[in-house]
Amino acid sequence: MPMFIGMKRVLISLCASSLLYAINIDVDYVKSQIKSNKFDIRDRILLAKYYYQNRSYKESSKYIREILKIDPKNIVAKNLDKKVKFINSLKKIAGKDSLSTSEYLRLIYENKNYKLFTKAFERAKELGIRVDKDIYSKALRAYDLIGENKEGQRLAQDPRIQGSKIEKEFTQKQKFLRVKNEYYQTKSLKSLKDYVYLLGLNNQKNEQLKVMREFVKTHPNSLEARVLYTIHLWWRGKLNEAFKTIYPVRKTNLQTKELYANILYDKGDFKHAIYYLPQVANAQKDPKKRHYYLKRAAFAYDKAGKKKKAEEIFRRLKKNYPNDKESSRYIATKTRDDILRKAVYFHKKRDFSNALNHYLKYYHLTKDPKIAKEIGEIYYFSQKEDRAIPYFYNYLNSYPNDDLIRFHLASSFDKKKSFKKSKSEYEKILSHHPKDLYALAKYRYANALMHTFKDRDWYRARSELRSLEAYLSKRRNSKDKKLLVEVKKLYKIAKGDVRKPRRYKDIVLTEVGKKDIDPNEAFSFEDIKFDKSPKYSSLLHLQNDPNRLKPNISIGSDYASNGKLRVFTPKIGINNIITYDDMGFGMSVENSQFKDKNYKSKKRYEYDAKSLFLSLKAPHWEVSLGLDHFKKFNSFVPMFSFEHNLGTHDLSLDAFKRNGVFVNYSTCNVEKKLDVIHIGLHDRWLLANLKSLNIGVDLNYFEDKNRNIYANINYPVYETNGASLGHKILLEENLEFNSKPNSCAKPPKKYDASYLKYLLTWKFLKGEIGATLGGGRSFWAKDNLFSYGANANITISKDSYFELSCDKSQSNFSVDDLLTCNFNLNSFW
Repeated sequence: MPMFIGMKRVLISLCASSLLYAINIDVDYVKSQIKSNKFDIRDRILLAKYYYQNRSYKESSKYIREILKIDPKNIVAKNLDKKVKFINSLKKIAGKDSLSTSEYLRLIYENKNYKLFTKAFERAKELGIRVDKDIYSKALRAYDLIGENKEGQRLAQDPRIQGSKIEKEFTQKQKFLRVKNEYYQTKSLKSLKDYVYLLGLNNQKNEQLKVMREFVKTHPNSLEARVLYTIHLWWRGKLNEAFKTIYPVRKTNLQTKELYANILYDKGDFKHAIYYLPQVANAQKDPKKRHYYLKRAAFAYDKAGKKKKAEEIFRRLKKNYPNDKESSRYIATKTRDDILRKAVYFHKKRDFSNALNHYLKYYHLTKDPKIAKEIGEIYYFSQKEDRAIPYFYNYLNSYPNDDLIRFHLASSFDKKKSFKKSKSEYEKILSHHPKDLYALAKYRYANALMHTFKDRDWYRARSELRSLEAYLSKRRNSKDKKLLVEVKKLYKIAKGDVRKPRRYKDIVLTEVGKKDIDPNEAFSFEDIKFDKSPKYSSLLHLQNDPNRLKPNISIGSDYASNGKLRVFTPKIGINNIITYDDMGFGMSVENSQFKDKNYKSKKRYEYDAKSLFLSLKAPHWEVSLGLDHFKKFNSFVPMFSFEHNLGTHDLSLDAFKRNGVFVNYSTCNVEKKLDVIHIGLHDRWLLANLKSLNIGVDLNYFEDKNRNIYANINYPVYETNGASLGHKILLEENLEFNSKPNSCAKPPKKYDASYLKYLLTWKFLKGEIGATLGGGRSFWAKDNLFSYGANANITISKDSYFELSCDKSQSNFSVDDLLTCNFNLNSFW
């Protein structure tokens, strides 16, 4: 019965084959049993295991010794004694007490004592001590670090570690070492590929290239090795070395061509890449690869400058692969770029109608604020301020410091009589103190203040005008002097007691009191003469052509012939040698060579006429003085030209007096000089549709009182062509040969010709080429006129261009039986 009670007080849960068990006992009861029976081995084993489990290794060791005294051959006690001694040795190494075997092993591993760790791990396995799963992983890593590959391979087979990350890494490393040894032993292509592959997995890129380089040197005829080496060089971005490696075998097969084409493309050698990429694309059987290389070929064509071929391929790709974003993007960009190029081209040619159409198309696609500026300016200078204002606002939202465009915006408000808005815009301009716009903006600001109908603004305008007058009085610029005159006029109005009311019958308060407004004395904005719209190409000196004051050299020649008399005139000129205050000085030299053929004596006569011109050119006018020398005759040649803008009209006037030649019709020889006075008036009229109508009249008045009158009108019918209608009258003409009869007869005293010419022009980015075809009728002479010609205007570079034009007319009368050619080459520096 007592024994049964004792068994109820001892609760034991044992694992028969392991010492890792959970045991709970009544220690006092078991100790009392030992005292009552000095030879009780079973209870002593029970206590030794209990204390071992609870990490009381001293107590456990005590009971183990008692057991061995009683029974020296007790196997359980001996095994337990070995475990306790092992734990005590780990405790000495770790320097800590009361830890488990796994914890001791972790401390040793963390201290990087890998060799001791592996020995302790092996001892624990030998003694049957169970450790945590992570200890196996650490043991495998430790075997790897100390080079115990056999033990590591044996441990890697343990089911408790298989499939873990460390086991995979260890296996991979062992495979790497095996493949490496195999490569260095065999030096075969297969082992090279395996070795290079594993080097890549281990991120040993430099070693990869080194191994392949050495192999290619020792096996120069191995195409696969060379291709493999080239591919890795290409991947690493070492394009020059890759190019040299693949070049000798570039045409061997499709793979080498493909690789060579890719290297050329990545090197930027698109000129040669476009030769190989289409071949590679056409040879591909895989549709995806074909699509890839066709796209590369298209980009190569584009970067090589062959835009049309690139666009053709992209459009084909877009058709076959509608979802290809790159093709769609390129076509859209190309379309936008083409539109912009055309817009800029038309803008430079002052074809504002076409320029505006293309700018609007581009703006709707991109919403580019810089394009909004160009659109706004075209509308502004076309007197369409309402349309210009929203585009100016769009541009200024992105570029608020552009004072010139803000000035255009404020001027637009002025013309709309929205003076409150213009006043705020002028204030923003003045806050920046712009050097070139300050005086004009301040003048316009004062004017806007006077139109707000507020006394405070009226007085403020006086103050602004006084300060502006003082500022301008110190300036010597001709434009500032003109502006000073207008400022004084406006200040005179501002000093008075009268300002413009909303209605003439209003009574307004002034400094002296109340006064009825006389409509005749009321201030009118339209009275400011200075407010006329500036010319598009020259708003002050900010809108001028940037090349206008650049020094430039001009080389050219003129040629005219009626079959008997030929005149060839080479000429050279240098403009803007010296510039001062928006004016440029230049000079030019001409040498006219006359060749006259006498049909009776078959004798040929030659004469030279030399000319020297000095010129002074300002934004709106040009004056030149020349010296002509012809045979024994010398004379001065004064010339003058003037251009001005009146709203939508660009007017130009030119006049000169120069020597002509007199023909003795009895001998058909040039005998003496003959003065001629020329006056020409031309108008470039900007219509509502922004197309330009050109109208011109030229009058030549000769010393012997003969007159020639030429009238011409030209209208652009379509975007690239136009028609011109003209009429000319020659009165008592005696200066030309009658070319049809074989004699030198005087033409009729009166001659006229009405003609219609059609001009066809092909415009492209670098310029334009045109051809003319025309016909006419002389009503007085009762003769028909036929003419044809060609012209070209080509931009060579940013600062150079040339012009060439030829025209041939035919009739029974020499005045219209002429061939004329003009050539001119200009270059700025």
